[in-house]
Amino acid sequence: MPHKAMLAMKRSGHVLLQMQENLRWREVMSKGNVVSFTERKAEIQAGIEFLDLLDRDIKDNPEGIQPIPRGLLQRIQAIRNQADDNRRRELQEG
Repeated sequence: MPHKAMLAMKRSGHVLLQMQENLRWREVMSKGNVVSFTERKAEIQAGIEFLDLLDRDIKDNPEGIQPIPRGLLQRIQAIRNQADDNRRRELQEG
């Protein structure tokens, strides 16, 4: 299981690097607002740094990797589903 998580993290980091390269120094219109990709680049870099930190921590402390209890996972999913439902309702009402 930890190896799959590491692979997923490395893939995510690769995607972030690709995004960083593709978005460099551009600006686009998004819902009427100009989005600066210079700011977005900083956010992407922070994500990459977090993945690097997580990767180092897993390598340095492999005994700390434990499965998420099923009950907690189900509760997280229920909260996400409720939040998604609330967003959809707000969009329909709004």
